[in-house]
Amino acid sequence: MERDEVLEDALARTAQLDFRMLKAKLCKVEGLTEEHCNEIEDLYRKFLALHIRYPDRKICPTGPIDLFWHAHILDTRAYARDCETLFGHMLHHFPYFGLRGDDDRQDLERTFAASVELFIGHFGIDPTCGDTEARGCKSQNCP
Repeated sequence: MERDEVLEDALARTAQLDFRMLKAKLCKVEGLTEEHCNEIEDLYRKFLALHIRYPDRKICPTGPIDLFWHAHILDTRAYARDCETLFGHMLHHFPYFGLRGDDDRQDLERTFAASVELFIGHFGIDPTCGDTEARGCKSQNCP
């Protein structure tokens, strides 16, 4: 893989975020193992880094990434601070992507496939871990 300094910097920035409390809650409330939480955390950090790398692209999360993202959003102070640190603005969540008709659903499927390809192309990993259903949410600029 070719070196991508922007992505490397983005990953370094996401590594500074503290998700210890978030992971503890996910383990307790969702019944996830610590190992599984750590795996999802790694994918979520990569998801955030891709948003830094590609600020104008829609990037669709997998189910586990979306679970972590929702938990992050619920800690409103931390989420607002972390978004400001990473992006300089709030990374908004749009939970209706794919629900507004057939064209929207097809756009969701295309966006999900492109998002998976970004993970594979940049990190050499398939983030779906068997969860291949496109989630009805996206980030960036809402329509």
